[in-house]
Amino acid sequence: MASARTCRVGARSCRAFSLVELVMVIGLLSLISATAIPTLSWMADARAGALRDECARQLRLARASALATGMPHGVSFDLGAGTLTLVRIESSGASPGPALGPTGSPVEPVRLGSRYGSQGVASVINGDGTSGDAVLWFGFKGTPEVRNASGVVSAPFAQDAVVTVSGGATIVVRRVTGAIE
Repeated sequence: MASARTCRVGARSCRAFSLVELVMVIGLLSLISATAIPTLSWMADARAGALRDECARQLRLARASALATGMPHGVSFDLGAGTLTLVRIESSGASPGPALGPTGSPVEPVRLGSRYGSQGVASVINGDGTSGDAVLWFGFKGTPEVRNASGVVSAPFAQDAVVTVSGGATIVVRRVTGAIE
């Protein structure tokens, strides 16, 4: 750009930019920020979409695991901690615990804040109409079930379960078939 001017006032020297130079710099900065803000909004939308896809993937994995192993599997949504965990019931009467991964070790919870920034699960409505922290369970036939904290079936699904993520995107678990949409 143009060079700064030098002037002498007494023993002091001063350097300054012209008004035109300052206006050009402010104009360039506003142009750059105007193009960056939509990009940041696009990133938030992409994170919300990725979170929706991850929740749906975990639900599909729980359903597939229940079908494959003959043991109930589910996804535990902890809204306060911002985590979701794949869980299972190993045998009749056993308490729910973390599902096992391919190596036989317990599956770690998915910490949503570390993966998706400010995006999170906004709400979970279970198949019995309750909302808040919940475990969406699938029985050995892949159909959804409502279970109590001990893992015992407590009620049939009376409605579709709905998981809502930041930005309003939803995942629906159909009450009859267990299909995840």
